[in-house]
Amino acid sequence: MAAWDDLSDEQRALFACYREVYAAAVDNVDQNLARLLAALLAGGLIVSLTRIRSHRA
Repeated sequence: MAAWDDLSDEQRALFACYREVYAAAVDNVDQNLARLLAALLAGGLIVSLTRIRSHRA
């Protein structure tokens, strides 16, 4: 991947669109995950979020 400064204006515009789409997708996942967790909490299907941990290596 070339450095940003080495990209043409057309390439910069394309990658800017990619960033916007990625940001929108991440925002959508974030909002819907929050809705899901709220529904699970409200329905008593989970009691607490304090025990949810990342399982990263």
